[in-house]
Formats: sequence, structure tokens, C-alpha cells
Amino acid sequence: MYLRPVFTETETGRIVALIEANPFGVLVTDAGGMDASHIPFVVTRHGDSFVLTAHLARQPAVGTSGRRTGTGDLQRPARLHLAGLV
Repeated sequence: MYLRPVFTETETGRIVALIEANPFGVLVTDAGGMDASHIPFVVTRHGDSFVLTAHLARQPAVGTSGRRTGTGDLQRPARLHLAGLV
């Protein structure tokens, strides 16, 4: 998606502050069909960059095509790709 320079934030401190003030986000995956989960994120600074961490309370259909084994384990691991902000 094209972002006009006037709307592009590049200062890591401001991005981290925005996420800390608004930690609820959307995790979007595409594994045979687009899925989205609304989840809280925690942001942690690492030098000049940062890491977003999230936790899903149970194994959702997001990124798994909804296939599970009888033990609740996934038949194949979910591959989640997060878009980098910086």
C-alpha cells in the first residue's frame, strides 16, 4: 500500500508511543483465505527498532486453515508474517 510521505511516520519513538497508547491491533493472515484476529500487542524497544509481541489465548483458525488433530495440536504450524513498521 502506498503511503504518501506526509502521512508516513518514521520516528521510532513516536511509533512506539502510539502503539503503547493504543495497543489493540489486528493480526491479518492469509493461509488459504484471509483471516483477522483483534488482539492486544505489547511493544518492546530494541535499540533503534522495536518488537511487537502478542498472545492468542487459544489456537484460532487464523493462519491454520482450521485443521487440528484430536489432541488440539495443529496438523501443520501456522506461518504468520507481520508487516514491519520501521
